[in-house]
Amino acid sequence: MYTRRGFLAAGAAFGIGGVAFGQSRARQVAQGAKIRLALIGCGNQMGGLIRRMGGGSNVEIVAMCDPYDIQFGHVKTSAAQFYDAGNAIDFSKTRTFVDYREMYAKCGDELDAVFVATPNHHHALPLLMAIRRGIHVYAEKPLALTMEEVELLEREAKK
Repeated sequence: MYTRRGFLAAGAAFGIGGVAFGQSRARQVAQGAKIRLALIGCGNQMGGLIRRMGGGSNVEIVAMCDPYDIQFGHVKTSAAQFYDAGNAIDFSKTRTFVDYREMYAKCGDELDAVFVATPNHHHALPLLMAIRRGIHVYAEKPLALTMEEVELLEREAKK
């Protein structure tokens, strides 16, 4: 039986070994660098999420994707209302797409992370495409529509 101290020591040793000997496909972000981010699904949920990103000193929004281009303005407005001028998110270089497949093809190599806030039935595919490229992901719940999709995402993430 493990004691609390023994469990923590074993966990710490595993964590150090995993970092020292493991190789992750996920991209590494340099300390102090901005996280290059893509937003997929720019509706109300994304408007709320963008307020939690910490502002322009932490993130660079490389791309936004939504089939309804009017949504891009809502995200920009939400960010402008929340962050002051000194910490505003700069959208001047942000590219917009109506199809995330095109977004991944054109700027997937520039991304460190992807936020997916699409409708519930459409989380798995943009997540899967990001995971296969080694891009970090954030998804609104539910993670996927079916258990098969969840298991597929889990398998790909473990690779």
